[in-house]
Amino acid sequence: MGARNTTEAWGWVSKSFHWIIALIILGSSILAITIVHAEEGVPENIRRYLAYIKVHKWFGFTALALIVLRLAWALNSTRPAVSHAPNRWEARMATAAHVALYVLMIGVPIMGWLSSSSFGRVTTYFNLFVVPNIWPKDPVMIKIWHPMHKYGAWLLLALIAAHVLAALWHHFVRKDDVLRLMLPGARRRIPPAG
Repeated sequence: MGARNTTEAWGWVSKSFHWIIALIILGSSILAITIVHAEEGVPENIRRYLAYIKVHKWFGFTALALIVLRLAWALNSTRPAVSHAPNRWEARMATAAHVALYVLMIGVPIMGWLSSSSFGRVTTYFNLFVVPNIWPKDPVMIKIWHPMHKYGAWLLLALIAAHVLAALWHHFVRKDDVLRLMLPGARRRIPPAG
């Protein structure tokens, strides 16, 4: 398997972006849910919150950087041909879903960055350097950016669930290679539509 995509298969770069970003989003979401459900006012939970929110931000900044790189890679790469000819409705739905995923994968971390900036917090990236705030400290804007980050994240998770269901539908109902081709080491077994 080469680095670049072909009409027959995804390259290892695209696959790596896909699965690493998926794991980061999942890990970040689990951390966020854990933070939200911790009982407030308990000293141990405050310490845990401060540790978890730091890692949550690291995940967010890493995801944002990887998603921008992935988008640049995708825009300059071939896509494998599908093994069936999708109808117009399917093609439009797939395009809309992928655009929405990219908008949210980029937008949710930016909303988190704006929210953190509005709190006036100093954020370091893996304790290596300070990430500059992109919004001045502003208690009013916290009430806008934070809910946008939170509900955007839930919407992103819902779209990811739909993405997983669509991949499973392709695999078990359509019996095509859409899911298989994104798995590590997988090769096409069904010839593309032509």
